[in-house]
Amino acid sequence: GDDGPDPLFALKNAFHLGAFQEAISTAEGLKGAGLSEGQEIERDAIVYRAYAAIGATQVIMNEVDGDSPLALKAVKVWAEFQADPTAPAVLESLEELLKDPSAGSNGTLLYVAGAIYHAVGRTDEALKINHTGVTLENLSLCVAIGIELDRPEFAEQMLQKMSQWDDDATITQLATAWLGVYAGGEKAREALVIYEELGGRWQWTPRLLNGTAAANMVMHEWEEAERLLLQSLAKDPKDSDTLANLYVVSNHLNKSGERYLSQLSTISSNHPLVLKRAHLKEAFGQAVSQYAA
Repeated sequence: GDDGPDPLFALKNAFHLGAFQEAISTAEGLKGAGLSEGQEIERDAIVYRAYAAIGATQVIMNEVDGDSPLALKAVKVWAEFQADPTAPAVLESLEELLKDPSAGSNGTLLYVAGAIYHAVGRTDEALKINHTGVTLENLSLCVAIGIELDRPEFAEQMLQKMSQWDDDATITQLATAWLGVYAGGEKAREALVIYEELGGRWQWTPRLLNGTAAANMVMHEWEEAERLLLQSLAKDPKDSDTLANLYVVSNHLNKSGERYLSQLSTISSNHPLVLKRAHLKEAFGQAVSQYAA
């Protein structure tokens, strides 16, 4: 809305850029900042998601309980899913949350449900609950899924909805870049410009470095991609997308990427690249689009 600046802007921005530790610190500074109840819940949901992203799921398990707001329960389910993607209890908990009368207007719950449904192969349901776009992030999930399913027209349609809503938002810019990398050619160059602007304006996170590297990979600029990915690895040695992309780039540069692959399989045994080792050619497209989610 037009009712003044969003007090959560810096927090959301750090989160979407993949600056998770910064998001956590930023949220600390928002305590006692006169947020509305809805804003406090949104702040907490982003913080817990940032903890989940850095693997600190115990914080969420300890602090979120049966009396917590719906959005926070959703993030707890997300953390449980990350801990064990095959646990049937996770889907049961999710279905339970989706029965809540306010579920349809809870952007965090819909996003988490979409990400989990897509991961377990129930992609139609993921799209069904996210394409109406309670938040920009719900639409961005649809863009990412559209790219992964090779349905660029659908992804483009979702991106247009995002652009009409808020063209300048970091998450809209990122979604534009994902689609540019997917399209290749001139669009990949445009994606590079977007990543350069975001990195220059805010900060170079592994997420942005991987995006920039992917744009370079699509343009067969393998040395430049490697340079960016090594920067990313220095920032976070355990980032699975960095390791996956480095493996692919190493192969193109006729270097051995086995070390990256073995690190990746230790960190993320269910990463698509590890699972699809035998089909490297197919896995290439996945490695490039993986960070889109």
